[in-house]
Amino acid sequence: MSALWSARVEERLADGVVLALRAVHPDAGELTGSPVFAFRVLVDAPRDPAVPRPPVEEEAALASAVVRSVEVGGVRNSPFDEEAARAGVERALRERGLAPQDGEAWAEAFGERWRELWADPDRAPSGRLTVLVGDPAWVAGLGPGAEWETSAW
Repeated sequence: MSALWSARVEERLADGVVLALRAVHPDAGELTGSPVFAFRVLVDAPRDPAVPRPPVEEEAALASAVVRSVEVGGVRNSPFDEEAARAGVERALRERGLAPQDGEAWAEAFGERWRELWADPDRAPSGRLTVLVGDPAWVAGLGPGAEWETSAW
């Protein structure tokens, strides 16, 4: 599955973590305080290879057992208005003298500008997630600065 979010540990707590999340794909949706979402972010984190990833069909049940609480804060650029963003990219391309009739040149330029948008932390949806867990083993090894991509939804 494609990455939807980029995660970075901002702070390690005794029983959890504070994560900075940034959408890296338009299908990411909104940042949510759902325990299932938080659990999926943690499951995708760098971990001891001896600890197997739980099957997707078990994630919802495990989430309620693992995640004690989730707090969302610092949300920016959300909800994401994909239609307005596409219109902005198209406007910028027209200002450069390109038009949809330019076929491949338009598609290539559009793709480049669209990727730039999702790589720009000031324009992509982002926020913080404070996740407290019942068992600190779920966040063991996650120190400040640890980064990963997640397909959490």
